[in-house]
Amino acid sequence: MASSSKWKDRTTDFIWAVLSSPSTLGIYIGLALVFAFLASARTGVPAYIFMAVGFLLVIFVDPPERLARSRERWRRSQSRHYDGYSGPDSRVRSR
Repeated sequence: MASSSKWKDRTTDFIWAVLSSPSTLGIYIGLALVFAFLASARTGVPAYIFMAVGFLLVIFVDPPERLARSRERWRRSQSRHYDGYSGPDSRVRSR
């Protein structure tokens, strides 16, 4: 059972590493441009306006940095959750 969870952990670590690497900023900008073209076709607003807004949002929001921070926060909460804690009944009550 432990070996089956190890490959899952390695797979999720790889996916998080790819999504949160600084080189994926170009992919996020590309997705913002695709959304800009779709929004332009739907609303009739020129695409260059949506493209500028999407580009600035990606640059200011910085998705790779946010993903890396959320991954670290998730790992800290998971390590605190599983460090010897087995539920509310495991506490020793003093009388």
